[in-house]
Amino acid sequence: MYENPRVEVSPPPQPKSALEELFAEQEQERRNIHMNNSNNNNSSIQQRVREEIQLYRSLPMISMAEDPVLWWWTKRVTLPC
Repeated sequence: MYENPRVEVSPPPQPKSALEELFAEQEQERRNIHMNNSNNNNSSIQQRVREEIQLYRSLPMISMAEDPVLWWWTKRVTLPC
């Protein structure tokens, strides 16, 4: 009549080896540096995107008679693909 709910229990964490304990601080520093670099990369990517959008919006509009593919081709050096 009543269902017995299953409770999943995760295994206890394994103790660190002597080597892991010895280098734990250096490993944490390495991870922090990696996270900081990742955040800096995200910031620089966001900045680059903003600059590309600003560049694109500053360009004069093309006429309806112009071929947009040809327009992009002539701007391929300065504009992203």
